[in-house]
Amino acid sequence: MVILAACSPEKPIREVIVAGTFVADEDAELQLFYADDLSPVTDARVKITSADATTNLLWNGINYSTSDDIVHAGAQLSVAFAFEDHAAAASVKVPPAIAPINLGNTLIAINPNSTGSPALVLQWTPLPASQYSYLLQLEPLDASPEAIPFTVPAGRFDVQYSGPIAQTGTILFDTDFKYYGPHRLTIYAIDKSFEEMFFYNKSDLRGLALLSPDNIQNAKGFLTAVSKTTILLTIQ
Repeated sequence: MVILAACSPEKPIREVIVAGTFVADEDAELQLFYADDLSPVTDARVKITSADATTNLLWNGINYSTSDDIVHAGAQLSVAFAFEDHAAAASVKVPPAIAPINLGNTLIAINPNSTGSPALVLQWTPLPASQYSYLLQLEPLDASPEAIPFTVPAGRFDVQYSGPIAQTGTILFDTDFKYYGPHRLTIYAIDKSFEEMFFYNKSDLRGLALLSPDNIQNAKGFLTAVSKTTILLTIQ
């Protein structure tokens, strides 16, 4: 953990941890917090730099963020922060862009009496297998979605895809779904060296930061980045 330099010998020294995952084409966000009580550090100076732009991440009451358009697929990013007299830095590369290929029919008819049949064949852009893994997320978009009255256990997507996968395609079964209506399927490309982090309990921020690979210079914690592609599905 980072030990920050005190302004005077009498001032207590507190440990600080940095944590952040940048998502391509979304606001850049990261967290900076004290390790002893998980209270946020609210007065740091945080700067992010790409090949052609530099911007500040500002404290917004929850984390440090910017809405400036700086996180793109394939970009190399440098992040620096300062707290009192202490400085730290990190460098992170956003994975290349991915997109669906050979996508099957996204209008999926469900038979509630099915015991499990293939519903959608998915493939997406292959990236170097030694560097990247993939994470899948499925979200129903209706505010109060109607449950599919399967006669067997269903809604198994979260169990089947609870962590990263290595392959660049998969088959979704009808019993992976739980609800009728529109869904958003998101596929994330992630740095393989950080894939264990995505199996970890995300509610334990201290544990997540300390057990992840440490890539912060003069500090503890992590910064990583993901690219993504989204597919809209309709279950009927």
